[in-house]
Amino acid sequence: VALLAYLAMNRGPHTRGALALLLWPDSPNARVHLRGCLHRLHQALGSDAGQWLESDGDRVALRGGADCQIDVIDFCRRVEQIRRHNHAGELLCPDCRAAALEAVALYRDDLLAHLAPRDCPEFDVWLLTQREHLRQEACTVLAMLADDCAAEHAWDIAIEHARHRLALDPLDEAAHRMLMLLYARSDRRMFALRQYEECVRILQAELDAPPDEQTEALARSIRDGEISAQVAP
Repeated sequence: VALLAYLAMNRGPHTRGALALLLWPDSPNARVHLRGCLHRLHQALGSDAGQWLESDGDRVALRGGADCQIDVIDFCRRVEQIRRHNHAGELLCPDCRAAALEAVALYRDDLLAHLAPRDCPEFDVWLLTQREHLRQEACTVLAMLADDCAAEHAWDIAIEHARHRLALDPLDEAAHRMLMLLYARSDRRMFALRQYEECVRILQAELDAPPDEQTEALARSIRDGEISAQVAP
């Protein structure tokens, strides 16, 4: 799985030596292990193995094509589409909103969430870096969708996107603040203050730290009634 995922996200070709060192850095039989993995991939792909996998000589690569669909690549294409349109400070256009919803649907969990660290430093660093990058991209898209829905006073959908964002990164104070503000704007002040308390609890438990001043100031504003509910026109 690690080999296939790496080939899928790093369209080669790669040398056998580089792949062996990546996945079995401390093994004197690294090339033997690589041959075994490639053999199992060929078996799994069956009669179509030659169409998908290049492994002749010293070169190894996953071949692309119209029938080769990779969820991570599809996710990144949609995020890049939104980024190219540069909607900073503005609502998403219909095409980009559709792309954002498709991207969120594609992002189901961390990259290779089921794959435990392999004690392969270079591969493990690559995997953790990719996981964090993709998670942050998903959080950014969810924040855009939440802002879009809030601008239209579609509070329930906005809150759903904001909660999804927070679930991906519970330590993100900006995500907590977004949810607090959405609750307050939708006339759910008690929910907003409970969200603040949840933020305090998580930060204390995980980081042994209090919320920053921006979070505290928002909580005070909500508590003092300075942020009023907004009703749809």
